[in-house]
Amino acid sequence: MKKHLAVFLVLFGILFFCRESKSQTIYKRTNVCHILNLGMANRALHVQLDAGVLSDGMHGAILTDTKCPGRGVYIGVIPDDVDPSVLELQKALWSDGAPGTTGRRVGGTFFGKLRIDHTTHKISITITRVENLVNVRLDKSSQ
Repeated sequence: MKKHLAVFLVLFGILFFCRESKSQTIYKRTNVCHILNLGMANRALHVQLDAGVLSDGMHGAILTDTKCPGRGVYIGVIPDDVDPSVLELQKALWSDGAPGTTGRRVGGTFFGKLRIDHTTHKISITITRVENLVNVRLDKSSQ
């Protein structure tokens, strides 16, 4: 009987540990330029990065960095069951007057999972959380 109880407790402990480790995702701090320069060699799946956001309001959005202008990491499809901070990002990108980020500076700290399309080799990020979201309307004096 004691052996069965010991086996049960060990299995229960393993199950509990695995469940806890899944919920505690570790994000590697990086930046847009580093992700783009590594391309297919990038081993970090879960990343945290400070970036700007550029969107035309129709075809999608990309995370940008002033250190590598003209390049960006595509923001992938945002699932329905996301953190409320991601919904705030969506609101900043797809509403508020002009389409996309026209006339506004949008940025923040983004947490998400990297994906690489093996056909096009484009890197995208599925955003799971956003912190320090900036959504500032620019007027002529601040440009």
